[in-house]
Amino acid sequence: MARLQKLDPDVLVGHDISIFDLDVLLHRINACKIPNWSRMGRLRRQVMPKLSFGSKGGFAERTATCGRLVCDVKVSSQELIRCKSYDLTDKLLLEHPNAGIMILGDFNHFDYKTLCRHSFLKQTVKKPTRQSAILDLILTNMHQWYNEPEILPAIGLSDHLSVLATPAVQPKQPNNIIKKTVRKTKPSSITSLGKFVKSLDWSHLYRLPSCQDKCDLFYNLLMLGLDTFLPKKKVEVHCRDKPWITPDLKKLISDRQHALAAGNRNLYNQRRNDVRTAIKRAKPSYFQTHVKHLKTADPSKWWKAVKNLAGYTSDKSFHSVINDNRILEDGNGKTAFIPTGLQQGFRSD
Repeated sequence: MARLQKLDPDVLVGHDISIFDLDVLLHRINACKIPNWSRMGRLRRQVMPKLSFGSKGGFAERTATCGRLVCDVKVSSQELIRCKSYDLTDKLLLEHPNAGIMILGDFNHFDYKTLCRHSFLKQTVKKPTRQSAILDLILTNMHQWYNEPEILPAIGLSDHLSVLATPAVQPKQPNNIIKKTVRKTKPSSITSLGKFVKSLDWSHLYRLPSCQDKCDLFYNLLMLGLDTFLPKKKVEVHCRDKPWITPDLKKLISDRQHALAAGNRNLYNQRRNDVRTAIKRAKPSYFQTHVKHLKTADPSKWWKAVKNLAGYTSDKSFHSVINDNRILEDGNGKTAFIPTGLQQGFRSD
């Protein structure tokens, strides 16, 4: 009241202020016996008007602000915007689907169950806060991240007990680094491998007496070409890396962080834009090469891969190191897409 008297505003602006906020304020002022309640308006009054009970308010609540203009933006939104619900939570979740919401306070005359039914909010206070009634509530969509609220003694002359919500301690995720041996392929290297295989004299293979000797010679020649043109390389894969992360993208991120640490703002902005562009290209590329074909081949794996790509699971079974849209090595240690490169080598002269 002192703050309101000092500011002495001409206009009071709020969402649902004319129906909900003024009703709650006047009921709490009356219950706590706060003097000078008429400072909400500019008309000095001694006797508190008879307040109504319910979530729609009444004439007494509206006359308490005599002398000040009340602007309720909820009423304005109903006139300008066509929507099923005009609650702030619906508007917020529509614009920011992953937003964390926590609404708390005295819900004495508010039907919170209707709000919870039409949203993802959950009421977490389970013990009485005033005599045998649960009036002070916490509505949130982050109930899994918080412990059950504690009921503490009242503050000052309030007849309501205090409610304390504390974050739940989440277990730390492992920070493991997996070392893998891969063949970092390039289109030119795969083409060179194809030319190498094409240039070999395979007549010695036909002269060998046994099938096992032929197989061993073929395998040794092929591995010689792989080790020459596609040498093995050890890479580190972080357990928290996204499945579509590539070595080139990691290098861009590292360059961006170095520019930030050096204080070079122009270079940092350039590297930041490069990272964003690379991420936009890496995601659809990973989906095309790793996930899309699973929808018809194995729907179960396709669904797991989609959830992993969207960040809903920590399963890394679909993770592989890729470079230039080509798989270097899959989870079983087998090189993929090399036959395609060999065919290109055979076709090129």
